Amino acid sequence: MNAVDWALLGLMLLSAALGFWRGVVKEFFALVAWALGFVVCSKYAFDASLDLPLPEWAQGMREAVAWVLIFLAVMLAMALMGSVLKRLLSLAGLGLADRLLGMVFGLARAVVMWLAIAVLVGLTPWRHTDLWLSSPVAQSVHQLLVYLKPVLPAPLERLVT
Repeated sequence: MNAVDWALLGLMLLSAALGFWRGVVKEFFALVAWALGFVVCSKYAFDASLDLPLPEWAQGMREAVAWVLIFLAVMLAMALMGSVLKRLLSLAGLGLADRLLGMVFGLARAVVMWLAIAVLVGLTPWRHTDLWLSSPVAQSVHQLLVYLKPVLPAPLERLVT
């Protein structure tokens, strides 16, 4: 295992811990935000990248910046909706079950984050570095992307090689 593996596994551990801490309601909205962000980015990031005022940057880097900006916008909107619903449902008092289910959602979110990271790395020269290529976790995530390719939206499908 190398630094990429440790970073990706650390991300998963942090995501699971955050899920346990926040509970299922907020984690559900967070998971939906990541999945929705992934879909929205795959559909609109290329077009948005053409409008970025970064003419000297390579298209792949502009597209990576567009991905990040769109992801942040989707995450913010979903976080606001999740907070409102959490307040409305706070009277339910789900306790430990809420936290354990939140941890499961946190793990699922980590997998979606890994997929998004793999797509972003695939848009950059980092995809050819020894560190990325020698990471068993990164290569497993890439294989998952290849496996999911038939069900991915067309704009995202072209990014998976």
